[in-house]
Amino acid sequence: MTESTKAPQGRAPDREFLKFWLGQGVSMFGNQFTLLALPLAAAVTLHATPLEMGLLGATRFAPAILVGLPAGVWLDRTRRKPVLVASQAVSAVALATIPAAAILHALTISQLYVIAFVAGGAATFQGIAQTAFIPTIVGRDRLVEANSRIQSSLTIANLVGPGVAGAAVQALTAPVAVAFDAATFLVGSLTSAWTRAEEAVPSASGRKPIAEAREGQAWLWRQPLVRAITLTIVLNNGGGNVMFAVYVLYFVTQVGITPSQLGLIFAI
Repeated sequence: MTESTKAPQGRAPDREFLKFWLGQGVSMFGNQFTLLALPLAAAVTLHATPLEMGLLGATRFAPAILVGLPAGVWLDRTRRKPVLVASQAVSAVALATIPAAAILHALTISQLYVIAFVAGGAATFQGIAQTAFIPTIVGRDRLVEANSRIQSSLTIANLVGPGVAGAAVQALTAPVAVAFDAATFLVGSLTSAWTRAEEAVPSASGRKPIAEAREGQAWLWRQPLVRAITLTIVLNNGGGNVMFAVYVLYFVTQVGITPSQLGLIFAI
């Protein structure tokens, strides 16, 4: 058993996981603000067209397809904690440019495209690194319990976040509401850095990353169940992201639903 997969001893690992869990929970909750506020900023603040709204949704989803597999291969070769810290810090900085540009009356749809792509890429690295880092904190024997707690936080964030985000957008405007999400990513980054974990550098496999990526992709495609699940996720997330952007445009600008009402709809 390697150092990174040893079962935790005493109560210290419990405290370390609680710190990590708290930070990731705050980040998940704040992410609901951007999911709603980013398309609202485009639709209400910038008066984006349906094509621009669809492109905004696509740019947020594209990094998962483009860098997901290479990111997984790379994370097999490096420590995950620095990646968690850096990816959340990148998201915080990228999102913070939205309220800054809005204050200066310099916000553009092109900037939102870039930020959506950068934030989507950072989220891809964060999601993979988070899953791979949890066993280092809690050990293999408590992995199910730890993942259940993380998933519970995500579920609560999905239920409560949209309603709070909608009210914040209506009270503060969408660009300012995004600043809250930037702050939560900063909390996630800092608590990840604060979490103590003895994470060993993975041993090199001696094989080229491209070869491993191709092998992983070939294995995925050969497994009927995994292939079906993957294609379902790709189609659901891709179509959902594009549809969501146009959905916001239609109901807010055409039907007249307020941001707070839209948030409550998603919460329900």
